[in-house]
Amino acid sequence: MFIINGIYGGCTDIVNGVIDSSDVELYSEGMYINFTDEREILNGSVDPSTPEDFFAMAKSIEPKFKSIQSNLEKRHLEPKSKKIVPEFKYIYVDPSSEKSMAWINNRLQCLTTEYIMPDIQAVRNASIILQYTADLVITVEEILEGKLIEKLETIVDTPLDKRLYEAWLMLLKHDFPFV
Repeated sequence: MFIINGIYGGCTDIVNGVIDSSDVELYSEGMYINFTDEREILNGSVDPSTPEDFFAMAKSIEPKFKSIQSNLEKRHLEPKSKKIVPEFKYIYVDPSSEKSMAWINNRLQCLTTEYIMPDIQAVRNASIILQYTADLVITVEEILEGKLIEKLETIVDTPLDKRLYEAWLMLLKHDFPFV
């Protein structure tokens, strides 16, 4: 299973959906992609107290999904062990450029009144750590410029939902252009 890491509003949903669109609902209201609550288990209100609890939750849904998104880092999700090979593959969506952060900020300010822009230096620091532990790094720019499928094909060996990506890009380009 792939764990997609990134920040809220930073395109992790489309990466997750393209890898496994089995429960994806595409709709026209700004965020565009919705998943079932079960698939959002590591991305919301559930707050297990230990990495082992998070790991158990991720393992419990692994038979159902090829990917999930989470703001948890690899070190927070997988328990420390003597295993050399990590349990999951990690894809990090890097939002750390000024252009990406401005786009995310503008888009989320339009979509929710509860959004608080993260500190750019904190995002950059987290990006360094998450890039280091990721199996694949994709930038927000690459996703918005139509390069997601090309990047994912280097690591994902199952069919990718190109139609979902194309539809999402068309909605996004109309409502929130990346210029």
